[in-house]
Formats: sequence, structure tokens, C-alpha cells
Amino acid sequence: MPLLPIYKKKQGQVVRWTAFLTFVALWLFATYRCFGSFPEWEWTSTVYMEGIVIPLIDYSLPVVTPKLLVSLGIGLLLIIMSAYFCFLSQRTSDFLIDTESEMRKVSWPTMKEVVKSSTVVIIAIIILALYLFVVDIGFDSIFQRVF
Repeated sequence: MPLLPIYKKKQGQVVRWTAFLTFVALWLFATYRCFGSFPEWEWTSTVYMEGIVIPLIDYSLPVVTPKLLVSLGIGLLLIIMSAYFCFLSQRTSDFLIDTESEMRKVSWPTMKEVVKSSTVVIIAIIILALYLFVVDIGFDSIFQRVF
């Protein structure tokens, strides 16, 4: 028996893992941004290949600092919380399971239907934009004459 049993282990796996991996990616990016915006890149030398200049980059991770440890600690805490909410919390797991079951019921359009619908929408927007342009020019000329 596992240390922490996953709530309804066989249900909603796709949505749960997708949500968890998305949270992990966001938390890792947030941790990186919290530690420091962009690292200092040092241009060490340049390689010339058949007229193409390729600069070489030397990047070294700074020594472990309290700022790095705090950033990593917060990131790890948030990843653990994401795992808890995606796999162990009953309310969140039920929501994700219901989301996946509803998404399986959706009737997805074919590519041909998407192209036709998008074409209709784009043409309607162009016609509406032209109509509003003409009305705007008309009102502008009326107001120019009156005022």
C-alpha cells in the first residue's frame, strides 16, 4: 500500500497529469524569475565558419545563495501543493475527473468545418468593419458641416 493513496487513481488521469505538469512548469518558471530575471551571459569568443559569425556563450550558475535556496524552497513547496491538489484532494480530483468526462462527450468539429466557420466569421468581420467605416465617415462629414 502506497504512503499516500491517490484519490480515484484510475479516473481522470489525462487531466490530472496535464494540470500537474502545467503547474510544475509555471512554478519552475516563477522560481527562476524569483531568483533572478535573466542570468549574466558572458561572450567568451567568436567562431567564424564560412562567413558566419557564431558567438560562444559561457554561463556559470552562481554559488548557492540564500536567495537561490528560498526560491527553490518556495518552488518545491508549490510543486508539492500542486501534487496534493491534483492527486490527493477529493474536491479538486472530482472536479478534474468531471472535467475529463465532460470533455470526452464534446463533439469536436472536423478541420473542414473549422475552416468554413472561420471563413464565415472573417468575412462577417470585414463586412462589419467596412460598414462601420462608411458610417463613421458619414457622421464625420455631417458633424464637420454642422459644427
